Amino acid sequence: MNSNHDIKDLDLLYEDAKKLVNVIVTDQIDGVILKDINGIIVNMGENWHGQDAATQINKLIDVNNMIIDNRDILGNIGSYISMLAKNYRDAQNSNSTLLPSFTQLEYKKIMKSKPVIDNSSEVYMSNELSNNITILNNIVNSIEDINNSVIVTKDSIFNNWIQEDENRNYALKMLEQFSENSKTITKNINDVIKNINNSIDNYNLSKNKVSSMPSLASMFASEETTKEYSPEEVKVLDSIEKNFDSNKKVTNDFNNALVEEVKKDLKSKGILE
Repeated sequence: MNSNHDIKDLDLLYEDAKKLVNVIVTDQIDGVILKDINGIIVNMGENWHGQDAATQINKLIDVNNMIIDNRDILGNIGSYISMLAKNYRDAQNSNSTLLPSFTQLEYKKIMKSKPVIDNSSEVYMSNELSNNITILNNIVNSIEDINNSVIVTKDSIFNNWIQEDENRNYALKMLEQFSENSKTITKNINDVIKNINNSIDNYNLSKNKVSSMPSLASMFASEETTKEYSPEEVKVLDSIEKNFDSNKKVTNDFNNALVEEVKKDLKSKGILE
């Protein structure tokens, strides 16, 4: 109990600081989330060309930079709390109290990414692009896990560090900003996932239209076509055909009869035998 400094458990406070810097920032944000997002940005640049690609890549770059903002919030708070715990422990040990000393945790900032510019009119999409959707969904789940860890650690810190001062109040304010940023990050990632899916569907549709073209060989084949008739037209055509056959029979019978009469006349006149 450190009643002079309004810290209930100095060892617990230092452990929470390590959790923020070493576990959440270094292991989870740096080691997983930022690594995966940067990998996706590179992959999308290689496997997707066009204005839509540049738009979605830049959205992910914005997400990447906002995650870096959240990284700064947790890293700075964790580093400050470790320094606070170290100073309190050093003060305890200066009074001949032999307790394990603390070291200030190191937190290194990283540079943000700049947006990409794509003036190409080429439209290209590889099948590899769809693999990024699974990774993005995993990132959303990882961010949710980090948010839950931050909530637990935050409650532990501020139930332990009860001294009301501007540093404590500022830390609370920045953790509220962390929460708001996380909501925006998740929303923007889900928007990118939706847009990638839509672009894949549209691209595949356009490829199907190209693949449905006739073959070149078929264009050299006979251009004769058979007309398709409706049932009503078929009935009319059948009727015309029957009438034509009937008229043809009548005409043939008449011609044959006429020929026979002419033969009889010629025989009676002695012209034909």
